[in-house]
Amino acid sequence: MSKKKILLAIFFSIIIIFATVFTTDLIRCENNQKPIFCIETQTYNDGGSKQYVGLFYNYYSIKIINPEKTEDNDAPEYLTDKVITPWFFSIKYAKKKAFNHNE
Repeated sequence: MSKKKILLAIFFSIIIIFATVFTTDLIRCENNQKPIFCIETQTYNDGGSKQYVGLFYNYYSIKIINPEKTEDNDAPEYLTDKVITPWFFSIKYAKKKAFNHNE
């Protein structure tokens, strides 16, 4: 085998591994589960949101205090969602993506 074929095989193997890792966390995000291939990096004081960082993506587990909750209604105390964003996207973007929440 030539060097070119070996490098090409390594490149495609890396792409397949990344796609598998990302797809696994994406499916877990859609099913409201914690990520497998990410590391928790930050916890926010907005109700308990957490940021997890994976390879080229962020996984946010968002939990904020429900602004519509009052003593008179049965609305949930917290709003929760899970969002995957590209690297370098902030929690503000994730909250907006999750439930149009502007902070």
